[in-house]
Amino acid sequence: MRTNEFRNLVQIGALPQPIDLAGQVLRWRVSGLEAILTGTVPDESFES
Repeated sequence: MRTNEFRNLVQIGALPQPIDLAGQVLRWRVSGLEAILTGTVPDESFES
């Protein structure tokens, strides 16, 4: 998947929002991404 496709999915809420670490460092929770991949309900940290 291309970076812009991934960012578009985040923007429309199909993927969870990233966590802001130390200012401008953005990372995603593995559990949130795994929940999307497996079709399980994401935990409460999922923000659309």
